[in-house]
Amino acid sequence: MKEKLTINNVVINYDNTTKFKKNGIYFHFLHDISSSNNLLKTKLLCSILNKETKKYNEVELTLKKYYLNNLAISFYTTEVKNKIDFVLGIHYIDMPFNSNIEIVKEALELASELLFNPKINSKGFEKKLYKKQLKDIIDTFNVSQTQKNKYAAYKFNECLDKDSKLYQSRILSIKDLLKETPKSLYEYYKELISNNLIVNVIGKTDVKLVEEFIKNKFSDVNNYQLEKNVNIYPLNEYKEVSIKDDRFDQGIIYKLYQLDCNKKAFDAILLTSIIGQSNSRLFKYVREEKGLCYSIYGNYLPTYGVFIVNCSTFKDKIDECLKAIDYVMEDIINNGVNQKELDNVKKQATLSLLGIDDDINGIDRYFINAFLDSKPLTIKQKIDKYNKAKIEDVNTVRKYIKKLITFTLR
Repeated sequence: MKEKLTINNVVINYDNTTKFKKNGIYFHFLHDISSSNNLLKTKLLCSILNKETKKYNEVELTLKKYYLNNLAISFYTTEVKNKIDFVLGIHYIDMPFNSNIEIVKEALELASELLFNPKINSKGFEKKLYKKQLKDIIDTFNVSQTQKNKYAAYKFNECLDKDSKLYQSRILSIKDLLKETPKSLYEYYKELISNNLIVNVIGKTDVKLVEEFIKNKFSDVNNYQLEKNVNIYPLNEYKEVSIKDDRFDQGIIYKLYQLDCNKKAFDAILLTSIIGQSNSRLFKYVREEKGLCYSIYGNYLPTYGVFIVNCSTFKDKIDECLKAIDYVMEDIINNGVNQKELDNVKKQATLSLLGIDDDINGIDRYFINAFLDSKPLTIKQKIDKYNKAKIEDVNTVRKYIKKLITFTLR
């Protein structure tokens, strides 16, 4: 049974399902992505906040979080529908010899410690801790630049329109992160946890305990208006970018296409699934028939209205591979897709949707998507929508396809 209530401007979703041994409480702080609001910044925050608090040092906090009562609690961050989702997630497992109420009380007590008692001083986050976590972020980034796929993805993202949310959500700007200070990051954190809080309570959890926690700890949450979900990538001139790098023995291709079709986003999902998912047009022609690459797939990002083809290939086959990709895309634009291809995609999608409620993370994601969508669909409604999809509607989307960027790492 799903319920929803609001306390102190905090939206609380509750699903008291008993089909999982694991239970969850998720505190989601949602913010629009921008040049100053980015995932790299929140990743640094997570690494600092998960490490120590004023009350607990690293070892004590680790034992407290992961040992007692099979309790796991930590900050993490992700992107959802053009938003930064900054999350404090709590998981605990039903224990026959212990009361769930006591576990939840302990979990919320620790959540309070992590949220409101980080290791700070008059100048913000404790300097030694801040520098250590910043160095780890930079080291991880530097290592990623020696890895072919991650380096190629980073260089491709640099080609995006700098004013687009797609760029702001994907680019990892170490240079900008180095401008931060322990104080500025702490000020950012205080703002982050004061706005747009959604709490999802899933499983056998006494929701009254959570309600009391919200009443006592979040008295002045501001729920300002978030930007609309769909932010179509702005039209601009087609460009080609090629980078030569002898460190890598394989080549990478990225091709970005615009599908400016707000009102036909669902049909665009179906069309791009046929083009780029497993056993797709691109896979069958470029890899299986022509033997030109190791892997090839495409991702549609409906929030941004773009389709990205990613191909890992032989360096001496890059130009042939580009021609093969163009051949498939032009064939789609000129001739469309057939009913058999659509039926295969509908079948795969239905099986995937049926599995969403099979873990508490899926239910948690449903609540967040429902919060961000003005008219959210249930799983059954989504499956019905797939079943009713018509080939003529899917093929209509062809006219929206436009090449934006071709990127190669040679």
